[in-house]
Amino acid sequence: MQFTATTLLALLGAASAAPARNIQARDGISITLYPEANYTGEPTVVSDVVRNKCQQVPEDVTVGSVKVSSGAFCRLTYSEPTCSLHGDVFVFLDTPAEDLTGETVTSFLCQTCTECLSGKR
Repeated sequence: MQFTATTLLALLGAASAAPARNIQARDGISITLYPEANYTGEPTVVSDVVRNKCQQVPEDVTVGSVKVSSGAFCRLTYSEPTCSLHGDVFVFLDTPAEDLTGETVTSFLCQTCTECLSGKR
């Protein structure tokens, strides 16, 4: 009986701890688009970004610099009218795009990264 209770508690603890990191890494992707370099100007925040889906930058938004939320990385495209296979710039939490003023960012594709939560890739 004691073995069963101990085993059950251990399994419950492992089961409840394991998925939390994955859930945290997959929820709440947001990308912040600043109109000027170095994260200045009135930003446009795109919340609840759909993972693995190309999204166009709104026509009235100028992109001068970009930051993304923890647990995400985004590929920005400026060399094509829409997302290219590889993107032109990769943006992570600890590697934002601080100066894109010479480019016209057309689109972005964001994905999740479980190691991005701790600053590792």
